[in-house]
Amino acid sequence: MLYADLLTYIPLKEKEASDRVLSLYIMLGYRAIGIVGIDRVSNIGGLSIIPRVVVSDIDLFRPSRKVLVAFKPRSKEHARRAGKAKGVSTILFDRDNIDICDDEQIEVMRRSSTSLEVVISPLLDSNSMPRFLNRMEKCIKRAIREGVDVIIASGAREVEEIWAPGSIRSLCGLISIDHWNIIYSWVEVIRRWNPGLKL
Repeated sequence: MLYADLLTYIPLKEKEASDRVLSLYIMLGYRAIGIVGIDRVSNIGGLSIIPRVVVSDIDLFRPSRKVLVAFKPRSKEHARRAGKAKGVSTILFDRDNIDICDDEQIEVMRRSSTSLEVVISPLLDSNSMPRFLNRMEKCIKRAIREGVDVIIASGAREVEEIWAPGSIRSLCGLISIDHWNIIYSWVEVIRRWNPGLKL
């Protein structure tokens, strides 16, 4: 099985901490992780490490071949503009902006090579979980219906926030009968972004 967690913020500056995080991902069966704060693709023990950057300012948003860019829109207008971008990137939704993921946004993304990326860390917060789960489910179902690639990412900032692949698979199964497309769509996104990368 090919599993990925394409957006994490866990710092890997200290070797001991880095080894611990990477070993955990390998033990859990992940094939790829995306980490904010690194600047090049690498492979450690069969785990592909993808450099990520998250941009919130629409004027700074540019898809890149060096890092996989996620744009986190602050408004519907910015989400629409980013959805029309040429080049492979993702539009990132989390607890702060999940409400702007609507039919019009998904339609804009469908016409480009932009993918939907949803950070599931709000599901770990009992106060925001019910509302976020409802909004997330609607957003993902819209994307699936329109053929937009969906990436589910932990958004982990600490090791305790890493999700096991089975938990993500169960979550995707609750959202859609076609949950295998959600689980594996990251592969197509990475292949479009970096066609030569071996997964």
